[in-house]
Amino acid sequence: MTTNCTFFNILTAQPELSQDPAFGESVIVMFRKGDEFFGFNIAGRRGKIAVHAGGPMNLGPMFALLVSDADYWTLAESNLVNSQLLPIGQSGYGIAFVDYGNGQSVDTLMGEKVMILDGYGAWGADQLRQEITTHRFWSPTSATISELLTVPWSQRWTLARSKSISPVLEKE
Repeated sequence: MTTNCTFFNILTAQPELSQDPAFGESVIVMFRKGDEFFGFNIAGRRGKIAVHAGGPMNLGPMFALLVSDADYWTLAESNLVNSQLLPIGQSGYGIAFVDYGNGQSVDTLMGEKVMILDGYGAWGADQLRQEITTHRFWSPTSATISELLTVPWSQRWTLARSKSISPVLEKE
């Protein structure tokens, strides 16, 4: 999943999606891979060991971690991550992937310093363009990943929505 991927944007679900079980009150950190987009919800509901509902699609035998660059290297030295860090722009944060068997080890080692994301969302280019510009389901936000991670997960959607910007998707 991390080959030839780049950070795209942070998108905020509009109130029209509030009843959607997969995307209601979501804040999606989006990446682009060719003409496809995928992302992780950083405002998802918590599970037992600080697991967040990253999206409706299954990552298979692994899950994603949102970590700082420095914390990534701590996990890499402990042989807990099985991928390179997928950077979120120049923010100092990124996404790494871990096998399910290492989930408890990551939680024990890092505690609240990492966000465990189970699942993801994916969109084709035309689908995302329509959801942003035609249906207005999503809007970009000027909130940075650093700002969003300083507030509790339950307040991230409100913060991201307060900093929504005009929903325009660049054409290729």
